[in-house]
Amino acid sequence: MQSKYLQSFIYIFEKKLNYEYYINVNFICLMEGIIGFIILLIFDLFYVFIFEKQIKFIFKINMIEEHTIPLFIILPIYTFSISIYNISRL
Repeated sequence: MQSKYLQSFIYIFEKKLNYEYYINVNFICLMEGIIGFIILLIFDLFYVFIFEKQIKFIFKINMIEEHTIPLFIILPIYTFSISIYNISRL
């Protein structure tokens, strides 16, 4: 229940930015992606260098021949579906 409350707060905040302050929807998506990338980068820095849980930094995909083809098929489909979701959400 708390997670849905926080999720609805995010939607209300984005709609308020769009309707009352006339900020472009694509700019909101861009800022959301940049902030998410920065948070992911900071988390990865802590995970790799401070806690020393893994050796690899950012690129953790093991390119084994049996997993390469499904990865290159699924990854563009996933990226396209997430972009359609974000555009239709806002």
